[in-house]
Amino acid sequence: MVFQQASTEPSSHQPADLPDVLGMITNGERLNISLLQCAYALHPRTTVLGQPLEALVLVQSAANKPIQVNLTVRLPKRDAAGNRLNLWTPKDNVQIVLQPAETGLLHIPIVSRQPTQPAEDLPITVKVEVKLPRNVGQVRPSTGGRAASILNMSPFRLSILREVGFRVVQQEEAHLSDTFSIVPGTISTAQPANAPRYETLWTAKDLEAEKARYAELEQYAHRFAATITRNVVLEPLQTLLETKFAAGGLPLAPAEALFAAKTLTYAMEDGLDLEPGFSLYEAKWFHQLVGLMAEPEMTSDIEALLTRLFPAILYDGVMLGLSLVARISEESLGTHDEHISYANEVINAVEGQASIDLGHAYLPLILAGLLLTYTVKGIHENPWTSLGEVRQAWHGRLRLADNEFEWVDKVFRLFYDEAERSLDEARIARPTAPRRTAASKPPQL
Repeated sequence: MVFQQASTEPSSHQPADLPDVLGMITNGERLNISLLQCAYALHPRTTVLGQPLEALVLVQSAANKPIQVNLTVRLPKRDAAGNRLNLWTPKDNVQIVLQPAETGLLHIPIVSRQPTQPAEDLPITVKVEVKLPRNVGQVRPSTGGRAASILNMSPFRLSILREVGFRVVQQEEAHLSDTFSIVPGTISTAQPANAPRYETLWTAKDLEAEKARYAELEQYAHRFAATITRNVVLEPLQTLLETKFAAGGLPLAPAEALFAAKTLTYAMEDGLDLEPGFSLYEAKWFHQLVGLMAEPEMTSDIEALLTRLFPAILYDGVMLGLSLVARISEESLGTHDEHISYANEVINAVEGQASIDLGHAYLPLILAGLLLTYTVKGIHENPWTSLGEVRQAWHGRLRLADNEFEWVDKVFRLFYDEAERSLDEARIARPTAPRRTAASKPPQL
């Protein structure tokens, strides 16, 4: 079965012109296979015998010519206990011809039948192969791009797709995988679709209208971004970091979350325009903000806004933090491409898509936060107290950690001393112990 539409060649444009529709749905997650970007989910992930589900493959072309995508569905034959499974799909080989820069969603129906028994975590894998034409060029960056301002779907539908939880788990190269469970019960009347279905979410013919609408929303976003200050976002970002890291498996001390939040706040306030090699207009979080300008209610709820923007803010914070840490420590932390890879690794870890460790918090978020101790000061914060608390938290970490964090410890000490000097130069008085009065003296025994 082949899904194909009439070709619509995009006019000459820069990769940054194209909206990242896939990233809007997946919060930036994607698997790059040649010039195809994709993600995958089973929906629903819990069914009963006879209840149809769908293997959903989200695809986005990064090519300037039509490309052919071949997908092969692999259904498990037995569950973990060795019981035979009877899973059916109308077609286990599907072809899609994606037009230049097109984004779309493939629905592959699946249903369980007798004698299948209830079972948990049954894997369904989709093998993805891409065939490219000659002299094909790349028109999308592999890391994503700005949000779309015009979509062939309602905001409600977009919200539903986000809730599906698209993933990029690979059991082997170019094999997307997800799992579902069958619980006790039976549905005998629900009939699955008799063929896969492909729907287009965005095509190059939408580009001109998209660019015009984006330019309009970008003006609103720039005016709104100018109102973002540390007094607005520092505390909500600290709370969000505490929640995210705890959910990911690495609870942070309040001071650790505060210093990490300083780095993210700097990336939102003015750091991207102050630090060499960065720009607000190129920031992922700003691109996402432009898309959210079409939802006016988002700008009135800062906590909801930061939650929607968080993966993009985290990405920009990691990229900016790595640059700061490398420059001040005068040590190489890898190439720009390696920084991109690490930023995505941190996002995956914090979002619970990969294992998390102490390095994801300290390098670079907390280390860079030390350099911003006074630059990004909370409205009610005593920076000397914060410094003492984060040093205490780090020393507690070191007592439980092995030698792999020796470099982080060296840089922590260096930046801690730099933070103290910055506070002394700013003439921030060190806190003094309260004077003991006669009434507070301990009684004589």
